Amino acid sequence: MRQMHWRSDGYARRLRDVRSFMRYRITLPFYRRVMWPVALRIPFVTAIYFCFFDKSFWQEFQSTLAGKVTHYERNASGEGNSFLLRRNVHRLEKGLIMRPRRDLFATDYVGQTVDCLKALSFEEDPQLWKWAFDVLTEFFNATHESRKTDKARQAFQQLAFNNPRGIVSTEERFIPSRASKHSEISWEDFRQLAIDRRSVRWFSKEKVDRADVCKAMDIALLSPSACNRQPFKYLVFDDPKLIQAVATIPQGTVGFAHNFQMLVAIVGQLDAYALERDRHVIYIDGALSAMSFMFALETLGLSSCPINWPDSGENDLLMRKRFGLKAYERTVMLIAVGHHDCNGMVPRSTKKTPTQVAEFNRPLLTNDTFEAYPA
Repeated sequence: MRQMHWRSDGYARRLRDVRSFMRYRITLPFYRRVMWPVALRIPFVTAIYFCFFDKSFWQEFQSTLAGKVTHYERNASGEGNSFLLRRNVHRLEKGLIMRPRRDLFATDYVGQTVDCLKALSFEEDPQLWKWAFDVLTEFFNATHESRKTDKARQAFQQLAFNNPRGIVSTEERFIPSRASKHSEISWEDFRQLAIDRRSVRWFSKEKVDRADVCKAMDIALLSPSACNRQPFKYLVFDDPKLIQAVATIPQGTVGFAHNFQMLVAIVGQLDAYALERDRHVIYIDGALSAMSFMFALETLGLSSCPINWPDSGENDLLMRKRFGLKAYERTVMLIAVGHHDCNGMVPRSTKKTPTQVAEFNRPLLTNDTFEAYPA
């Protein structure tokens, strides 16, 4: 019954797509001759167009606002905001590594950082707690006392006094350090790994070991992330019914989704941000981790296939309906994982060359003045 329900969802969506296409064909001349040319010249008309004539961005608007509201409410409630803590601690680290380092900095947010740490229990996230504690310790040791930071300094000293010594005093300190030596992995070896990793669509029936997936995820989480917020989750499905419940949502899996042994959904969390300008960072950070994840899978004898997630509000609504995603959570992409079927073929997918994509030192076209950052 549940499978039939998923199929009926698909039929209804196709019917709506047909209706939308017919309306589009009828109205296309008006859009091309009148609406689009005007909207391209006048931003306000562009906003009107996407408000009344094209609803493609409505779901993104709602998810972005839901994330912003959740972020602010979490800060106001005092329950703790791990995303804000991660961001602020990373900002402190950047201040600590500056050359020359200022005697005093972060006066506008160090108090907020201490408050965030106080609201987070050690048991909830030991790694984050220790990292934040060690960096704050380094900050207060490295900066001069000031009335601007006295309150934060006293609150932090009280926090340190109230916590067991074993938590805060270990041999390894999570603070900025000198960069390690260059990797010994050669360019040729890494290029071969990139060549070996192909988008595999045909998998054997051999089960995927969850431990191997967690190993690959461990590598993925070492990927760079804006202000180290890592605003995403990995939803891993290896139950056949659940795999199909996810695989039937995007339209790019028809014909081969039935042989998936595991499906991973990378879900972005817009509650990591207070400002709308950061709404696309979930896709940047999620994609950075996804590539490392797939390379790591390859080293563990597992194949993968990234699956495009069209940015349609309907897809996100279906994902939210079936798996209880929050209003501020948006799916970034899917990744099929499994042991490749030796009899299955893969597309060649010839890639572009560096000369086709690289453009060095594009010249300035404006005469506006700007002040370069000091050395």
